Amino acid sequence: MNLPTNVKPIPGFLNKIYTKGLTSFLTQRIYLNEQILNDLKGDKPSHHSISILIHEREHLRRKGLKNSINYVLFRRHRLSEELRAYKKQFAYLKSKGEKYDLENVAKKLSGPLYLFATNYKNAKKLLENLWNEA
Repeated sequence: MNLPTNVKPIPGFLNKIYTKGLTSFLTQRIYLNEQILNDLKGDKPSHHSISILIHEREHLRRKGLKNSINYVLFRRHRLSEELRAYKKQFAYLKSKGEKYDLENVAKKLSGPLYLFATNYKNAKKLLENLWNEA
């Protein structure tokens, strides 16, 4: 798969925090885990790797200074933006007959990286609803 030039590997130390990908609004770049990036560069990338790129592209599509500041400062906004990106990702995966580990994502969305924007039970319910709607 040919990737846009703005898709790069995640810088070293951030790989431990962001195990799949992240988006830099300021530099207009998408950073992906090396394994995912290598898979996408191959002839037949997995649907899961493609879905991660779709997720990060949605974040980049919604860029802008105000949105970026709100994403950093307000935990509810960050949660809302993540759910928007997961909705796009889930729609793609479902169209390919794939499944997704909603429990793992619920743990992530209810953890410290998201400033405890929600609890696990609520996050899982939100994700299940998104999956069912996709």
